Amino acid sequence: MKKTPSLVLSISLYASLALSCAPMTTSADDGPLQEVSKSQRSGATEARTFTREEYAAAAAKMNKMVEAGEASQEDVNRRLGEMRRTMKRADGQNRSKVSSEREKMAGVRKRIGIAIESGKITPEQGRARWTAYMESQNKNAPAAAQKRYDSAIADLFRMVEEGEVTADQALQRLKRMRARMEKAESTSGARD
Repeated sequence: MKKTPSLVLSISLYASLALSCAPMTTSADDGPLQEVSKSQRSGATEARTFTREEYAAAAAKMNKMVEAGEASQEDVNRRLGEMRRTMKRADGQNRSKVSSEREKMAGVRKRIGIAIESGKITPEQGRARWTAYMESQNKNAPAAAQKRYDSAIADLFRMVEEGEVTADQALQRLKRMRARMEKAESTSGARD
C-alpha cells in the first residue's frame, strides 16, 4: 500500500492547482462549490508550468500532508522537484530553455572529449575547438542581451498599461536592470 500516499498526493496536487478546465471546483475540505479565479483558470491552460505562488501553495499543502501522514516526504520532494523544474521564470520563459543551453554546452564538451579519447584529435585541437565554440557563444551574447533587454522593456510597458505596476515602479526596475547590465559589462570587460 505504498502507492496510496502518492495517489493521494497526485490527486490533491492537481486539485489544488486547479488544472482541470471546469469553471467550478470544490474546496479543499469538500465543502460547497466555489468559483475558480481567472488566474487559476489561466494556469489550467498552461500544462505543467507553475508560478512561484502556485509552487509555494502546493509546497505548504504537501508539507501538511506529510505531517498528517497522508504522503511520504520522498513523494513530496519528488513532486516539488518536478514543479521546480517546470516553474516559470520571472521573464516568462521556462527554465527548461536555460537548462537546454547548458545541456548543449555539455554535449559539445563531451563530443570533444570523446574525439580526444578516440584519438581523432589531439588535446590541443580539442582545447582550440572548445575555445572557438565558447567564442562563438560570446559573439552571440550581445545580440541575445539586447533581445532580453528589449523584451524586458516591452514587459514593463505592458505591466504599466495593465496597472500591475506604477510608472515609478517600472522606472525603478529599469534602473536596477541597467545597473545589473553595467555591472555585468564591467566584469566581463575585465576578463577580455
